Amino acid sequence: MQQLNMESLDLVEHEFNKNHIAIGDPVYVKIHTIYPAIVTGLKLDSKNRKIFAYLELFNEGHPSRVDVCDCIKRENNI
Repeated sequence: MQQLNMESLDLVEHEFNKNHIAIGDPVYVKIHTIYPAIVTGLKLDSKNRKIFAYLELFNEGHPSRVDVCDCIKRENNI
């Protein structure tokens, strides 16, 4: 049986990543409140059928690991 190489999976185009969030994307996270962050990593959790986004936060007190479905890309308003 062939093993999947997790690093070769395209998590940006994966079915669990409906907003197509990628590493380095500036995002707004919508959980209980809305807060800005930058995605520093993505990890597939196939057992729970989700992708977790690891975040660099601008303010303390918010989760730094969230379901990628809770993230929305921030538009560049320059």
